[in-house]
Amino acid sequence: SDKKSNARDTHDRLHKQARENDSATKYEPCEQHAHLPHRRPHFSPAPRGLAPLPPALRHATTSRLEYHMFAGIFPEIHRAWMTVDNVLYLWDYNSDNGAGFYQYDGLDQTIIQVSLSPCRAGVFSSEAQPDYLLLLSTPVEVVILAVYATGPPIARTALLDIHETHFSMPSDGVNFIRIVSSPAGRIFMSGSDGFLYELLYGHVDGWLSTYRSCVKRNRSRKRDRAFHFVASALYECSDPIMTLELDVERNILYSLSAASTVTAYDLGAAGDQLRWVASLDARSLLHRLRHEWSGGRGAT
Repeated sequence: SDKKSNARDTHDRLHKQARENDSATKYEPCEQHAHLPHRRPHFSPAPRGLAPLPPALRHATTSRLEYHMFAGIFPEIHRAWMTVDNVLYLWDYNSDNGAGFYQYDGLDQTIIQVSLSPCRAGVFSSEAQPDYLLLLSTPVEVVILAVYATGPPIARTALLDIHETHFSMPSDGVNFIRIVSSPAGRIFMSGSDGFLYELLYGHVDGWLSTYRSCVKRNRSRKRDRAFHFVASALYECSDPIMTLELDVERNILYSLSAASTVTAYDLGAAGDQLRWVASLDARSLLHRLRHEWSGGRGAT
């Protein structure tokens, strides 16, 4: 059929492009009259080419028969990161010799998510104010590390110092799959239980002294939490939130669950609020499209 032949042509074209030289690979230019979603962008090689993995990281991945690994990039500090079980590795992806390599092994549990966040104002003293916060999520806890960038003003990320802040929060059996932060330092986490959480950290005045506080708050709607509490007693109904995306320009937070449910939250004009706006799931969308299509078909 035409659908199968088109799928086969797409597979052959992508397979051909993947076998070409990486330094010269570019998507083919598309016709001018093609629709915008079908126009293929041009990819140009990096100015310094491809940087190999640091030797210590290659050794860590080849010396184990079985391990859990996650990876990502922090463009803000020009660092790539990778976790191998409970160890975090950071290195400068612009360096050919693995400069700026850093290893953190202060945790006992497997690291499942790593995120970089701006620091909230007023939490640390002006002399000890970190440039960024590094959040490590494990099945047991979420740990916050302080990142200090030193070096010339033009290359502030030439050298990184990472220290423990003693801010940590128990996960209470919830795996936090995704962590995003606002420019003001608000930290939102998506849980494997299908709820949206916010991480709050700072100092609290007690009766005799000031102590550190690091807690999570469930920011999902109360009706959703009540429905989950009732339904979970009968059958497994969790819908993990797999992705969080923050629209900084409009202060809108979007979440996408494993069952293809998209939810939008409004953070307010100043970014200091959180209000549920709307949710749209794939089943409801399909039902609405079928209804509209059948209604339009019947009208004709």
